[in-house]
Formats: sequence, structure tokens, C-alpha cells
Amino acid sequence: MTERCQPNAATVDKSDLGSFPQAGMAVVFGASGGIGGALFEAIQAVGRFEHVIAFSRVTSPSIDLLDEASLERAAAFATARGELPRHGDPEPGSDAVS
Repeated sequence: MTERCQPNAATVDKSDLGSFPQAGMAVVFGASGGIGGALFEAIQAVGRFEHVIAFSRVTSPSIDLLDEASLERAAAFATARGELPRHGDPEPGSDAVS
């Protein structure tokens, strides 16, 4: 029997995600699988992100990493919920150059 760890804010250290923008958006691909599902739950439990979006072959919209149109639909869905900065981009108002 396989048991799934249920992360919560007490077991996930918020500083582990400190390099990501505060109140940003996290997008998890493959969220219906064991690793992707656990990652999605852990990110949600931290509470650092305003939006945590899960995509898989069984979500709506569904994704197939080999189908460009499905990726475009997923990107449009996520973009409708907020700006999608890439990790590593400077935060607005910073002097950092990428």
C-alpha cells in the first residue's frame, strides 16, 4: 500500500521558495501523477503563491506536452489568472538585469 505524504504549512519551510516572487503564480505540469501531485500539494501548503495551477492530461484544459495547441490553451488559461513571469526574471522595480 502506498501512502501519500500530506504536506502542510508546518512541514514545508516557506524559505525554501524564497527565490520566487511573493504572491506570484506557480504552474505544475503532470499534476495528476504522484510526483506532480505531491509537488502541487506542497506548493499550495506553503501559501506563498497567489495562484497555484495544476495541469495534466485529465485537467480542464488538458495538456499533452507533445501537442503545441494544448500547451497554448494551458498558457492562455494561466495567463487569464495573472501575469506569468519566468523564474529568474527580475521583479518589477528592481535594478537587476537578466
